[in-house]
Amino acid sequence: MTQEHEATVVKMTQEHDAAVSILTNEYSTNAAEFTQRLDTEIQSVSTLKQNVEKLRTKLQEEQLATNQIAELHASTESKLRKEEKSNKKDRARLIEAVEKLKQKLANEDQLRQELETSKEQLQKKLEADKEQLQNELGDTKKELEEEKKALEAEKMITVQLKE
Repeated sequence: MTQEHEATVVKMTQEHDAAVSILTNEYSTNAAEFTQRLDTEIQSVSTLKQNVEKLRTKLQEEQLATNQIAELHASTESKLRKEEKSNKKDRARLIEAVEKLKQKLANEDQLRQELETSKEQLQKKLEADKEQLQNELGDTKKELEEEKKALEAEKMITVQLKE
């Protein structure tokens, strides 16, 4: 084997090793990026779950307030029947309690709808993100396998050239 040929083989081996190093670094970078994206999505999901829990807690508070208002309404209504419109203040409280009850019921319905909407959006987002990440990971694996096969073929050619 001539010195020129040996130098070519050494050069090709060095280029091969450099390419393998670059691909390894790219794979590590891609894996880190995917991990970071996944962590971001997990944080987003966690935040959404916290928001759902806050809405659930608020809904429970609203239900408790609604029950209290309903009790107040019943009490006030009983007094008004007994006094037969003799106390205008009690009547105003009853009207106010009914309005609060209506508002609380409207708020409760709105909170239920928001909770359901948030839940559906969260589920759709989770499914879409999972599918996207799985697709990207699969594509990356395929690309790396193809690169690996190409590098192995190149290495085999280099080895054959050495011989």
